[in-house]
Amino acid sequence: MAQAVVLSVALAQRLNVLSTIQQNIQQHQSLSDNQLFYTLKESERELLNRLQDNSNSLDEAKQKIIAQERSLQKQVSHDPLTGLATQVLVKEQVSILLTRCKRDKAQLAVLVLRLDNYNDIIDKYSAQAADKLVVSVTKKLQGKLRNGDILGRISENEFVLIVESENGQLENEIVANRIKKSFSHRIMIDGYSLQTDLNIGMAIYPNDGEHLDTLVAISNKSMTT
Repeated sequence: MAQAVVLSVALAQRLNVLSTIQQNIQQHQSLSDNQLFYTLKESERELLNRLQDNSNSLDEAKQKIIAQERSLQKQVSHDPLTGLATQVLVKEQVSILLTRCKRDKAQLAVLVLRLDNYNDIIDKYSAQAADKLVVSVTKKLQGKLRNGDILGRISENEFVLIVESENGQLENEIVANRIKKSFSHRIMIDGYSLQTDLNIGMAIYPNDGEHLDTLVAISNKSMTT
């Protein structure tokens, strides 16, 4: 829309300048050829300057639109607090992984990790403290990722971790324990020592399902209550 407006203005101004040139010719019929030449050259220079200005405005408008589109895409694909993939991006990434696992007959673990005391921290301390806890948990989880693992934030207090098997098989307890050990100590947030009540559920592809939504639902059901 912005491009069309700028282009319309540019065309209108060009027609206006051409009309001015024609009027100058009519008004200076009595001028010498030399004077008329310089008059026309000045009008031509003015036209070129105006067209250049409008061309620059059009380029600026185009760049702004591109920047806005990229910003919107990032908001959809990445969580603004942690920078992690959102559920939208996780689905895209897992779709590729599932295709590869199906081809290679390999397993894939889908873990849902839930901060059960998230709302308690908001009530006792503040929403800011809860957000800082989420960021801290994110950093700890990222420190345990292997190359190829996918970590995303799918709700205020839930993460999803996708772990691909290295040799076609997965040891469920080994994967879960690797995560749990990261949260055996309390975390300091704004001078408060906070316990991280991380609840972990797991589902395995293809044993428990072949689609991400199914695997996530089973992971949630497998959590301890």
